[in-house]
Amino acid sequence: MENTMQNLVCYEASEIGAAKPETFGFEAYIRKLIEEAVKREVDNRLYSILCKIAEEKAVENQTLTAKELCKRWNISDNTLRNRENEGIIHPLETGGKKKIYSMKDVLNVETRGIYKMVC
Repeated sequence: MENTMQNLVCYEASEIGAAKPETFGFEAYIRKLIEEAVKREVDNRLYSILCKIAEEKAVENQTLTAKELCKRWNISDNTLRNRENEGIIHPLETGGKKKIYSMKDVLNVETRGIYKMVC
């Protein structure tokens, strides 16, 4: 049984380009394989987290006009005003008549499933 296990491990190791177990003993070899697999998994997860942070930072300063938001959600100006009155979305304070909305707030509404972007 152990010989079969060693053969299987050797095959798996050759698939990922790892060194042969004879180099430093079977147990050490298994430990090395596990360490390499864990390192790859950690690297992949860290990369995913860093990508998500970068996306969030990029979105943080983006805005949409009322017209752009209505087009994105396929709704009318009146419906958008109603959603503002309901507290679903709030325009940013601009000091003028033109309403703009933060992309962060828009994505938050979309994430909650209230509205979806229409393609």
